[in-house]
Amino acid sequence: MSNQNPPIKFEIYDGSQLIQTEVLVDNTIKIGRLSSSHLKLDDSSISRMHAVIEVHGSDDVVILDLGSDSGTWVNGDRVKNRKKLTSGDRITIGRFTVVLTMARPKGESKPGNRPSRSVAQNVPLFDQDDDGPGVDRALEVLVMWGQTVTDVSHLTEDGDYTIGEDSDVSHFAPESLLPGPSFPLAQYIGGMMVVNVPDGVSGQVMLDDQVFGLDDLAAAGKLNAGAVSGSRSLKLPPRGRCRLKIGGQYFLINSVPAASKIGPVPLLQALDPQFLRYLLVGFCLHALVALILALYPAGATGLDFDDWSMEDRFAEMMFDEEKERLEEQKNFLKKMKEEGEQSAKAKDRQGKAGKKSEKKKDRRMAIEGPADNKKIELAKKKARDEAVETAKDALNQLDQMSAAFATANTAIGRDAVHAIGGLQGAKIGASSGFGGLGLAGVGGGGGGLGTSVGIGSVGTLGRGSGGKGTGYGRGKARTVKRTSKMPTIVLRRPKVSGGLDMETVRRIIRRSRNRFKYCYEQELQRNPDLAGKVKVKFVISGQGKVLVSQVTENTMKNQKVGRCIKRMTNRLQFPAARGGGTTTVRYPFMFKGS
Repeated sequence: MSNQNPPIKFEIYDGSQLIQTEVLVDNTIKIGRLSSSHLKLDDSSISRMHAVIEVHGSDDVVILDLGSDSGTWVNGDRVKNRKKLTSGDRITIGRFTVVLTMARPKGESKPGNRPSRSVAQNVPLFDQDDDGPGVDRALEVLVMWGQTVTDVSHLTEDGDYTIGEDSDVSHFAPESLLPGPSFPLAQYIGGMMVVNVPDGVSGQVMLDDQVFGLDDLAAAGKLNAGAVSGSRSLKLPPRGRCRLKIGGQYFLINSVPAASKIGPVPLLQALDPQFLRYLLVGFCLHALVALILALYPAGATGLDFDDWSMEDRFAEMMFDEEKERLEEQKNFLKKMKEEGEQSAKAKDRQGKAGKKSEKKKDRRMAIEGPADNKKIELAKKKARDEAVETAKDALNQLDQMSAAFATANTAIGRDAVHAIGGLQGAKIGASSGFGGLGLAGVGGGGGGLGTSVGIGSVGTLGRGSGGKGTGYGRGKARTVKRTSKMPTIVLRRPKVSGGLDMETVRRIIRRSRNRFKYCYEQELQRNPDLAGKVKVKFVISGQGKVLVSQVTENTMKNQKVGRCIKRMTNRLQFPAARGGGTTTVRYPFMFKGS
């Protein structure tokens, strides 16, 4: 029996797949789910502390089951209490199978072979390459502190693995145990792997199933003078493993097959497939949102191209609120001036009727034409029709009166002619009045000479003289003048719900009323009788921008006006609402030609 425990190799299989290999020399080897176990097996059917292997020498290795539920099996037999193990045994725990290989100490031969005559003859020829030519090897250095791996390095090209206390060494080791502050523990030189062993350091070399001590290798002449004074060097054979203990650290130096070189990987293969899926889904979602925003109309009837089809679309962009305000003031002043001019004309000779020097009183007014105009039948017929209608109106008023003839101080007489007032006259011509015309109001009767043709009410009693009128009547004459139609827009009371108040909305609409009037004027030129109501519903965002608009009612039956009003509504800018809420507005616009 050897005084030192032999290294034991454990090959752990999950089914038929080798997942782990461990080489241990401890006296007690724990197996279970605990992280402190020497052989940690992660399976729910395995106990936290499942079994223990006790090593008392190369020929005294036993396994004990610690009362686990699933049990421990060796070569198909369940371990009831304890069972002795030998090299090649298969231990089954849960779904895992552990193959045990015990290296034989020096001097022992394989079963069935004759023992060697000397230790030197038992040492392998480390100068031979058992893998044959063309097999690339790598030098692996694994450092352990207790059960913790602190470093793993691979040398596939010429280089050194150094230890010591210098700042540029591969791994730390106490300088007191080394020949210097930087010591080349392992070297890869031209495809040859060399291990340098400091003097005073113990260790073993494992090759296949055999273990050789460093002293035995030195006696066999396999250790040479090291590259550094105070050390010895060993050429590590293929598949060989060297184990050195320096201080509290174990250095495992192995000759392993070199990994195949990996060429450049395409970009798509280098990326994680899950990441690519997430990236593709995110791109598709962003593209879908962009497409929806691009196709989303401004309103229910917003899919049109009227802005591009209008010949004067650029003129719409020239509207300015300040210009609109000045335009309104200018129109107001112009209207006041025109009314003043009309008043002055009415007061002057143009507003007077009758001829003072004329003695005839049964004539009516008409537009004077050329003297040789003989085609006056239509004018006469029209005059007769107007006289009949006027008389009918007057008689209708008389039917409604219940008072006697002689009570009104503005009446003109008792007979029918005076009651009617001679409103028509017998024929067209100059006249100085007839029976006072029975008119009460400003101006003289029937071609009188007052300052105005003020037609008031028709009296039924009293006799006038056709003289000059003296006062203002109770009404004004309604004169009709042919003029061009002036379009007007009436802004009715809107319905507002949301963050903005109604007065704020009405103020912005009134300020921009010329924009909506512009829409109406464009179509009024084509259809002079165009009139009606257009109701628009629109939503204002919390920042004051019109989000969507829709024409909900259009009584003028002109779609172009409705679409133009909707566009103008979309361009409005309102103040920001308090609290940032949206505002819904239903605004009616009334349009008429005069």
